[in-house]
Amino acid sequence: MFKTLFVILIFLAGLSSALPANNELVNTLIKRNECSCNVFFAEFGGEHDSKRSTGSNGAVGLMIFSQNEQGETNVAGIFKSGFKNVIKCPKIVIKDHCGRELFDLSELNVQPTSDSGTKSFRKVFKDLNINCGPDSIFAKNEKSCDNGKYQKRQGGGPTVSVIPPNTSSELMGPINV
Repeated sequence: MFKTLFVILIFLAGLSSALPANNELVNTLIKRNECSCNVFFAEFGGEHDSKRSTGSNGAVGLMIFSQNEQGETNVAGIFKSGFKNVIKCPKIVIKDHCGRELFDLSELNVQPTSDSGTKSFRKVFKDLNINCGPDSIFAKNEKSCDNGKYQKRQGGGPTVSVIPPNTSSELMGPINV
């Protein structure tokens, strides 16, 4: 009897020391219920050009944004074309409908390939959320271009902008639900 009681007490002591001392666990559970899991796409379709054998110029590729219940976002993607003669990693940002930079995605470390595409890429951003709360990309996109007050969206949602180094061209893809 005493042996069983002793084992139970040791087990409870070990279990209590493994749990966080602050409200970290509680905060995680609360935040988990604030955000819904969502998937968003930024599709780069290029522009039709009958003089090229590939049928398009600009970037052709796809970026996928999957948001979890904690508001963290997993970003993955690949480009088939659009990076001709590009050797260094491009700057990738999310912009609002006014062209203002909302989030820098350059940490994706996108690697161009010799066939003008890129290798596949993936990274989890703990500080990027797409539609969860007032600091989300879609909430920031709702701000007006001139006075910063919230109003109806003007001319579309946020976009992903890819800027290859040493070029003035900007490759854009809208973020769609």
